[in-house]
Amino acid sequence: MKSVMFLKHGQVDRPLGFYADEYQITLSECGHRQIDAARSFVEKFDPQVIITSPLPCTLQTAWGVNANLQVDIIKEEDLRERAFRTLFGMQTQEISRQYGQKFLAELHRGGENVEVIGEEDLLDASQRVKQVFSRYLQELDADRILFVSHGGPHSWLCCHLFHLPLSRLRLFHLGEACYSKFSFEDTKLTKVWALNAAC
Repeated sequence: MKSVMFLKHGQVDRPLGFYADEYQITLSECGHRQIDAARSFVEKFDPQVIITSPLPCTLQTAWGVNANLQVDIIKEEDLRERAFRTLFGMQTQEISRQYGQKFLAELHRGGENVEVIGEEDLLDASQRVKQVFSRYLQELDADRILFVSHGGPHSWLCCHLFHLPLSRLRLFHLGEACYSKFSFEDTKLTKVWALNAAC
Protein backbone atom coordinates (compact mmCIF):
# COMPACT_ATOMS: atom_id res chain seq x y z
CA MET A 1 0.00 0.00 0.00
CA LYS A 2 1.33 3.43 -0.95
CA SER A 3 0.04 6.74 0.35
CA VAL A 4 0.30 9.65 -2.07
CA MET A 5 -0.17 13.33 -1.39
CA PHE A 6 -0.44 15.71 -4.35
CA LEU A 7 0.33 19.27 -3.25
CA LYS A 8 -0.10 22.35 -5.41
CA HIS A 9 2.42 25.18 -5.19
CA GLY A 10 1.56 28.36 -3.29
CA GLN A 11 0.36 31.60 -4.84
CA VAL A 12 2.65 32.89 -7.59
CA ASP A 13 3.79 36.38 -8.48
CA ARG A 14 2.50 36.44 -12.06
CA PRO A 15 3.13 39.62 -14.07
CA LEU A 16 0.24 41.30 -15.84
CA GLY A 17 -0.07 42.41 -19.44
CA PHE A 18 1.87 39.61 -21.13
CA TYR A 19 2.18 35.82 -21.25
CA ALA A 20 5.04 35.07 -18.89
CA ASP A 21 7.65 32.34 -19.18
CA GLU A 22 6.58 29.71 -16.65
CA TYR A 23 10.24 29.03 -15.88
CA GLN A 24 10.59 32.56 -14.50
CA ILE A 25 7.48 32.67 -12.27
CA THR A 26 8.15 32.39 -8.54
CA LEU A 27 6.09 32.34 -5.35
CA SER A 28 4.65 35.60 -4.09
CA GLU A 29 5.05 36.70 -0.47
CA CYS A 30 1.62 35.23 0.18
CA GLY A 31 2.72 32.00 -1.51
CA HIS A 32 5.71 31.70 0.83
CA ARG A 33 3.42 32.20 3.83
CA GLN A 34 1.07 29.52 2.50
CA ILE A 35 3.93 27.05 2.25
CA ASP A 36 5.18 27.96 5.71
CA ALA A 37 1.68 27.15 6.98
CA ALA A 38 1.58 23.86 5.03
CA ARG A 39 4.95 22.66 6.33
CA SER A 40 3.74 21.15 9.60
CA PHE A 41 0.87 19.40 7.83
CA VAL A 42 3.23 17.82 5.31
CA GLU A 43 5.53 16.80 8.13
CA LYS A 44 2.65 14.85 9.70
CA PHE A 45 2.22 13.00 6.41
CA ASP A 46 5.97 12.29 6.69
CA PRO A 47 6.84 11.63 3.04
CA GLN A 48 9.87 9.49 2.35
CA VAL A 49 10.53 11.23 -0.95
CA ILE A 50 9.31 14.34 -2.77
CA ILE A 51 8.78 14.40 -6.53
CA THR A 52 8.40 17.90 -7.91
CA SER A 53 7.84 19.76 -11.13
CA PRO A 54 11.02 21.66 -12.07
CA LEU A 55 9.31 25.06 -12.33
CA PRO A 56 10.50 27.66 -9.80
CA CYS A 57 7.21 27.93 -7.91
CA THR A 58 7.05 24.17 -7.32
CA LEU A 59 10.72 23.92 -6.41
CA GLN A 60 10.24 26.69 -3.84
CA THR A 61 7.21 24.83 -2.50
CA ALA A 62 9.08 21.53 -2.26
CA TRP A 63 12.06 23.16 -0.56
CA GLY A 64 9.75 24.97 1.85
CA VAL A 65 7.83 21.91 3.07
CA ASN A 66 11.07 19.90 3.19
CA ALA A 67 12.95 22.37 5.40
CA ASN A 68 12.81 20.11 8.46
CA LEU A 69 12.20 16.73 6.82
CA GLN A 70 15.30 16.84 4.62
CA VAL A 71 14.18 13.94 2.42
CA ASP A 72 15.31 13.45 -1.16
CA ILE A 73 13.74 15.76 -3.73
CA ILE A 74 13.49 14.51 -7.31
CA LYS A 75 12.92 17.09 -10.04
CA GLU A 76 10.65 15.61 -12.69
CA GLU A 77 10.17 17.48 -15.95
CA ASP A 78 7.01 15.55 -16.80
CA LEU A 79 5.15 17.01 -13.78
CA ARG A 80 5.30 20.51 -15.30
CA GLU A 81 2.24 22.55 -16.16
CA ARG A 82 1.20 22.82 -19.80
CA ALA A 83 2.56 26.09 -21.19
CA PHE A 84 2.89 27.60 -24.65
CA ARG A 85 6.49 28.59 -25.34
CA THR A 86 5.44 30.25 -28.58
CA LEU A 87 3.60 32.84 -26.50
CA PHE A 88 6.29 33.51 -23.87
CA GLY A 89 6.86 37.26 -23.59
CA MET A 90 4.01 38.24 -25.91
CA GLN A 91 1.90 41.20 -24.86
CA THR A 92 -1.79 40.49 -24.23
CA GLN A 93 -2.83 42.82 -27.07
CA GLU A 94 -0.48 41.05 -29.47
CA ILE A 95 -1.92 37.63 -28.53
CA SER A 96 -5.44 38.95 -29.09
CA ARG A 97 -4.45 40.44 -32.45
CA GLN A 98 -2.76 37.25 -33.69
CA TYR A 99 -5.04 34.59 -32.23
CA GLY A 100 -8.31 36.37 -31.48
CA GLN A 101 -10.17 37.53 -28.40
CA LYS A 102 -11.83 34.15 -27.84
CA PHE A 103 -8.40 32.48 -27.74
CA LEU A 104 -7.18 35.05 -25.21
CA ALA A 105 -10.26 34.57 -23.03
CA GLU A 106 -9.72 30.79 -23.01
CA LEU A 107 -6.06 31.32 -22.18
CA HIS A 108 -6.99 33.43 -19.16
CA ARG A 109 -9.59 30.87 -18.14
CA GLY A 110 -6.97 28.13 -17.81
CA GLY A 111 -6.02 27.23 -21.35
CA GLU A 112 -7.34 23.67 -21.46
CA ASN A 113 -9.31 24.46 -24.63
CA VAL A 114 -6.38 26.24 -26.26
CA GLU A 115 -4.25 24.60 -28.92
CA VAL A 116 -1.18 26.20 -30.49
CA ILE A 117 0.44 24.70 -33.58
CA GLY A 118 3.71 23.01 -32.67
CA GLU A 119 2.91 22.95 -28.94
CA GLU A 120 1.87 20.07 -26.68
CA ASP A 121 -1.86 19.40 -26.77
CA LEU A 122 -3.98 18.57 -23.73
CA LEU A 123 -4.16 14.83 -24.42
CA ASP A 124 -0.38 14.53 -24.75
CA ALA A 125 0.13 16.56 -21.57
CA SER A 126 -2.26 14.35 -19.63
CA GLN A 127 -0.58 11.20 -20.94
CA ARG A 128 2.88 12.30 -19.81
CA VAL A 129 1.59 13.03 -16.30
CA LYS A 130 -0.27 9.72 -16.10
CA GLN A 131 2.77 7.79 -17.28
CA VAL A 132 5.29 9.44 -14.97
CA PHE A 133 2.95 9.11 -11.98
CA SER A 134 2.50 5.38 -12.64
CA ARG A 135 6.23 4.92 -13.13
CA TYR A 136 7.07 6.40 -9.75
CA LEU A 137 4.39 4.33 -8.02
CA GLN A 138 5.91 1.20 -9.50
CA GLU A 139 9.60 2.00 -9.13
CA LEU A 140 9.96 3.89 -5.86
CA ASP A 141 10.67 1.89 -2.72
CA ALA A 142 8.62 4.27 -0.58
CA ASP A 143 5.28 3.94 1.20
CA ARG A 144 4.59 7.69 1.41
CA ILE A 145 5.22 9.90 -1.60
CA LEU A 146 4.66 13.63 -1.96
CA PHE A 147 4.12 15.03 -5.46
CA VAL A 148 4.45 18.80 -5.79
CA SER A 149 2.99 20.13 -9.01
CA HIS A 150 0.29 22.32 -10.54
CA GLY A 151 -3.47 22.50 -10.96
CA GLY A 152 -3.41 21.19 -14.53
CA PRO A 153 -1.51 17.95 -13.85
CA HIS A 154 -3.68 17.31 -10.78
CA SER A 155 -6.91 17.61 -12.78
CA TRP A 156 -5.61 15.47 -15.65
CA LEU A 157 -4.44 12.79 -13.24
CA CYS A 158 -7.78 12.76 -11.41
CA CYS A 159 -9.65 12.35 -14.69
CA HIS A 160 -7.48 9.30 -15.35
CA LEU A 161 -7.91 7.88 -11.83
CA PHE A 162 -11.70 8.31 -11.89
CA HIS A 163 -12.07 7.18 -15.52
CA LEU A 164 -13.53 10.47 -16.68
CA PRO A 165 -12.90 12.35 -19.95
CA LEU A 166 -10.64 15.39 -19.86
CA SER A 167 -13.69 17.54 -20.55
CA ARG A 168 -14.53 17.01 -16.86
CA LEU A 169 -11.19 18.24 -15.57
CA ARG A 170 -12.68 21.29 -13.86
CA LEU A 171 -14.27 18.96 -11.34
CA PHE A 172 -10.80 18.55 -9.87
CA HIS A 173 -9.75 22.11 -9.14
CA LEU A 174 -6.80 22.31 -6.74
CA GLY A 175 -6.30 25.53 -4.83
CA GLU A 176 -3.03 27.22 -3.92
CA ALA A 177 -1.10 25.19 -1.33
CA CYS A 178 -3.97 22.68 -1.18
CA TYR A 179 -3.65 18.93 -1.50
CA SER A 180 -5.32 15.68 -2.48
CA LYS A 181 -4.45 12.38 -0.84
CA PHE A 182 -4.83 8.83 -2.17
CA SER A 183 -3.94 5.23 -1.41
CA PHE A 184 -2.74 2.78 -4.07
CA GLU A 185 -2.01 -0.90 -4.45
CA ASP A 186 0.62 -0.98 -7.15
CA THR A 187 -0.92 1.57 -9.56
CA LYS A 188 -4.55 0.84 -8.64
CA LEU A 189 -6.40 3.52 -6.70
CA THR A 190 -7.87 1.97 -3.54
CA LYS A 191 -8.97 4.98 -1.48
CA VAL A 192 -9.44 8.73 -1.77
CA TRP A 193 -8.71 10.45 1.54
CA ALA A 194 -9.02 14.06 0.41
CA LEU A 195 -9.58 16.20 -2.70
CA ASN A 196 -8.60 19.87 -2.81
CA ALA A 197 -8.19 20.08 0.96
CA ALA A 198 -6.52 22.93 2.80
CA CYS A 199 -3.39 22.12 4.77
